[in-house]
Amino acid sequence: MTNHSFTILTYNFLNGGKPGDQNQWPKLLNQFKPHLVLAQETRDPVKHLTEQADAHVHWLRMNTKFGTGVVAIGAEITPLTLPNSAAYAAAVEITPPADWPAFIAPPLRVVSVHLADKLDGDYWPLARKVMADIASLPPGGDLVIGGDFNLTVGIQGKDRGEYVTSGAARKFLKLMQTEFGLMSAWQAVNPNTELAQTYRHWNSQKRFHLDGIFIPARWYRYLESCAVTNDPDWSGVSDHYPVVATFREQ
Repeated sequence: MTNHSFTILTYNFLNGGKPGDQNQWPKLLNQFKPHLVLAQETRDPVKHLTEQADAHVHWLRMNTKFGTGVVAIGAEITPLTLPNSAAYAAAVEITPPADWPAFIAPPLRVVSVHLADKLDGDYWPLARKVMADIASLPPGGDLVIGGDFNLTVGIQGKDRGEYVTSGAARKFLKLMQTEFGLMSAWQAVNPNTELAQTYRHWNSQKRFHLDGIFIPARWYRYLESCAVTNDPDWSGVSDHYPVVATFREQ
């Protein structure tokens, strides 16, 4: 009987991440042992992964300090082109290796998203533009989309916490469901719960839930956990916290 554990992580490093030996990449890999990392606001990961020989990287520069990328551990990747998304999204295609769970329908397409800018005063227009680009990818197997969306990536009303999901965020979540057949991994395993804080604004006490991992609905039966790691070790290195989803095939 197989007993494959599979972990996906999304994380915004903040302005390139910590410099030199303090950079978050080694700690991220050692603590969580992810198979896939969807990274935002990171320097080119290659320079921080010299001791991770089986890491495969696709990274797009957003500015002089950082970019958006996907890192696969133990699996080769093929970069995919999103012509209208610039570095707001980095997409790859992966043929899952034999030690990845069999429930993954190949080829697996993975997209790391960072909706870093507003269009017409809102993040929703940029979200529509990037999602339209992703929808134009050639048909494949399963699709995973994760990252920093700057929109609330969960449904929450006034009865569960102060932060209520906006109309624009609800449109985005509906699009993820109807266009791509994807669900929020965090909300799937934490229903009827106040949204966990994934982003900590320096000047606000609001519990922003802007980072997430969207997975195929049929993966739900294999979803073991999805958690936001907001312990003190991660509080001082970025204004975002890692979101980690773990799956198990038995």
